Amino acid sequence: MNRRNSYWNPDLTASMAGDATYGNGKWLRTRQHAGGQETTPGGLRILVVGTLVLDIVLALKSRLEELGAAISTGTEKIRADWGVRARVGGFAAWASRVAYRTGARTWLSSVISLPTPTLFEEFFEQVNADTTLLTAFPGPAPASVQLLGPDGHLLLTRSGGVGHIPPSIPDDLADRFDAVVVNPGPQVARKQIFDRLLRTKPQSDGGPTIAVCGRSDWSAAELGRIRDTGWFLFFNEGEALEVARRIGCAHALGVNETARLLKARVGASRLVITLGHRGALILNGHKEPLHIAAVPVHECDTTGAGDLLVAHTAIKRAKGFSDEESLAAAVSAVSQDISSQ
Repeated sequence: MNRRNSYWNPDLTASMAGDATYGNGKWLRTRQHAGGQETTPGGLRILVVGTLVLDIVLALKSRLEELGAAISTGTEKIRADWGVRARVGGFAAWASRVAYRTGARTWLSSVISLPTPTLFEEFFEQVNADTTLLTAFPGPAPASVQLLGPDGHLLLTRSGGVGHIPPSIPDDLADRFDAVVVNPGPQVARKQIFDRLLRTKPQSDGGPTIAVCGRSDWSAAELGRIRDTGWFLFFNEGEALEVARRIGCAHALGVNETARLLKARVGASRLVITLGHRGALILNGHKEPLHIAAVPVHECDTTGAGDLLVAHTAIKRAKGFSDEESLAAAVSAVSQDISSQ
């Protein structure tokens, strides 16, 4: 590994034997400690938990709709101009970028591969993240091939080491962090992540703001586990509709009905359903969902928009804004973020 950018201590090489290593990583450019105190003052303290993925982006000038139509009609050869680039993606990457841009101090908890792609090392420098909570796991890096067109994108993913082990979450969240943003991923990892998060006192008692990404495979039992925690729970519209079906709703629902149904399951926790270019809904203490409209943007790369929204909302809430103010500011900020990507 390039020692100039090395962020591991020598003990990390033990994980090469096949066992995951927790807590041994130390990026040399993170904030150092002097007499037990951090030398970098100020800024919210944000823990970001989720995947880091090596994205290979194939940028097409043709619209994906046109490409799909050509394939569906049996066209054997399709000629299209395209470019290629690589970047670090995944929930942890997008959320860390938000934290860095807003001046927060970021701790990253994710599972990364050994050997580690150089692009990851460069990313850690770019977002000035503390990597002591990273977990190293021998094997291929999680990766995706992304087809990016003017009208949207299509992701083809490879899990790599993700799913074998959950990311590390410390016990002292309330003392160390002002906000925790989490994408708990597949079901195999969610239980352990929830167990750790549920030990933390709620924000109303001085705990951190916690924002969690849902998925379409969530069960009624999982919704029940986070009931009345006060966490923010985020689904996109398709995920919310699928979860409603999974928990026993036999008839088709509109998004407002779906929001009310899911909110009844999570109690005092805040429910957010993202609507793409239409903005987002939030349902907290009100009987009806509140719609936050998105700022119109031209066709652009919307990859990571949902992840950006989660991070922006949590950071605003940790600064003392109301739930509605936090989401409204986040929706506006995401529109600006994706316009500049």
